[in-house]
Amino acid sequence: MESQKEEEKVSNEEMLKLLSDFATAIENAALQLKQGIGKMVEVEVTISEIPFLNLRWEKSRGAILKEYEFTSKVANSGSDDYYHCLKVLKVNKATINNRFHCKGWKYSYWLYNKKPDVIYRQLFEPNREISLLSK
Repeated sequence: MESQKEEEKVSNEEMLKLLSDFATAIENAALQLKQGIGKMVEVEVTISEIPFLNLRWEKSRGAILKEYEFTSKVANSGSDDYYHCLKVLKVNKATINNRFHCKGWKYSYWLYNKKPDVIYRQLFEPNREISLLSK
């Protein structure tokens, strides 16, 4: 009786291992499929940069960022463009490490958690790597 339980236990362990291997294989296949589809179809959603360009920007300079610009709700009081841009950046979770821009845009844009009403921008450079921690 005891050896039968051991056989069932080993059998269950083997089944769990097979199931785990199967799930891993499906996950890998799904990833390859996603990458393949991405190569086949390039879909880009682009919005206009004009509302961002219409905002009132102030220049600033920092030790790490060098030259950048910022704007705020106060500087753009009554501007629908400000609220539109703020919403776009929030929806896209734009941060200094994950800046928002679309193809053909002159600037990249982001928000900073400690100043929720301020929008930042910097000339877009595709090869720029920013690795700043959000504090």
